[in-house]
Amino acid sequence: HRDDYCAICHFPARDPQQTKCDCAKVYCKTCYDKEKLMPFAKCSTCQQTLDAFPDRKTARKIKEYKITCTSANCPVVTELQSLDGHLAICGYVIVPCVNGCKDIVIRDKIVLHETKECLLRKHTCEYCKAIGTFMDMTGNHLKKCPDLTVACPNKGCEMKIKRKDTTSHRSV
Repeated sequence: HRDDYCAICHFPARDPQQTKCDCAKVYCKTCYDKEKLMPFAKCSTCQQTLDAFPDRKTARKIKEYKITCTSANCPVVTELQSLDGHLAICGYVIVPCVNGCKDIVIRDKIVLHETKECLLRKHTCEYCKAIGTFMDMTGNHLKKCPDLTVACPNKGCEMKIKRKDTTSHRSV
């Protein structure tokens, strides 16, 4: 057990708090605060009344730890203190699609997804210029698009006309 790991969760202490007792144990601030809510909170090692102070020396030490980026498949190794800055630009971070499709997409591919692949991206019908989702405009909409070119329904007529003109074309 390392002296800069939390005595409760056993991970590197976040916002480390050092106990004032002889044990000088380190706790994460959140673990310490939770423990202090317990009636008669005691040090887990020496059983003295639990009391602590912010441990800046341990905090500096932990911030210098080398850590591999927490995003899946990202090879970057950085200091823990720089991880948040890296995650803000990391291409492997999963980001939500603004179109609301709920697909899981990494930052490096989100623009491609949102503009070329997402079924919920905005799409303009090439015939009537109506705007909707790609899925609707290339599916249900085409079944009723008034400006889609269709074969004339009149027997023997081989003209191609807009769907909206089929009624008037029949009577000609």
